[in-house]
Amino acid sequence: MIDVASALPGNSSYDDFNGLNTDSLYLSHENLSPREVTDWMDRMSGISSVPSNPDLSFRYEAIFFPDLPPDAELVGYYARALPDGVTVSYAEVTGRAAPAPDGFSARAEDRISGGEALAVRERLRDAAGLSDEYVEVARHTTVRVSPGVGQMIATTALYQHSNDYDQGHEYFCLGSHIAMTPEDDWRNSGFRVSYDLDTAYYSLKPLGGFFGQSGPQTSPRYTESPGDVVGKLLNTFDTFGIFSGLFGHRVGFHAHDTTGVAWTTECGYFASGATGVLNLTPISDVVGKQPSADDAAWHVLAGIEIDTEPGWSRPGELPASSLPWGHLVFIRKATGAA
Repeated sequence: MIDVASALPGNSSYDDFNGLNTDSLYLSHENLSPREVTDWMDRMSGISSVPSNPDLSFRYEAIFFPDLPPDAELVGYYARALPDGVTVSYAEVTGRAAPAPDGFSARAEDRISGGEALAVRERLRDAAGLSDEYVEVARHTTVRVSPGVGQMIATTALYQHSNDYDQGHEYFCLGSHIAMTPEDDWRNSGFRVSYDLDTAYYSLKPLGGFFGQSGPQTSPRYTESPGDVVGKLLNTFDTFGIFSGLFGHRVGFHAHDTTGVAWTTECGYFASGATGVLNLTPISDVVGKQPSADDAAWHVLAGIEIDTEPGWSRPGELPASSLPWGHLVFIRKATGAA
């Protein structure tokens, strides 16, 4: 493939982006490319703080990049570098072409710094159980809209252990919060999320590494919230899952090998998550291969893929199938970090 970079479309809704504010970047469906994103990062001032012992521990810069299938169209991509070196980004994806919808800039800011965005940020860190030695490096949200059926909001954050003092490895944590909601009379059925460390993209090679501890692990077929007598009875007596398609809500964990893990969540037609929000918060520790001291190239740390299958359902009807989508983590040793 060849990186494509073209002029931004002539639309006034883009004027909020890419003006004199060099700390932010906007890309449309016409000029999204890895080169545009990494070139913009190269122009940033970089991380000002370095570890106390830079000979043993590097600091990293990272940015998320939307990974789009052929049946999806990018509405817009927005990224901003914060003063503390954290890179935040946002993308909207739909199955229909929508070059520049009104209100994109406001939605991008809300997903990056609004109240719900901050709540998800805290939820991810709490779910990961991270110590203060883990610093946030980058955070991204993709909203995938299936018009008339539902939408999915996928937020992923990357953290780095700031002082691991391991000359051969780097220690990261990846955490995602996925929220599926239905529209009209559709109901949530389920989806799949996978992390892959053996991912290349265009000329960017994998950083290399393996997964450590991951969660959540496989759950019972039926949710057992405090005081939930029905869920407890169903888990006890419905050993074959006869009623799981109606009342079940389970999570399955799958470890393909040391470089690939995945989670599936399924929701019964009458489960509480069918008509509200179906959530999943996967977390994985990542042990990365430390690059050489003179390696300042961009790499792909991981690919995060969301498969909206089975997706949504309603009596006698399933929505049109869609291909998996997600985002990638581009990473490099920070300038001046060693």
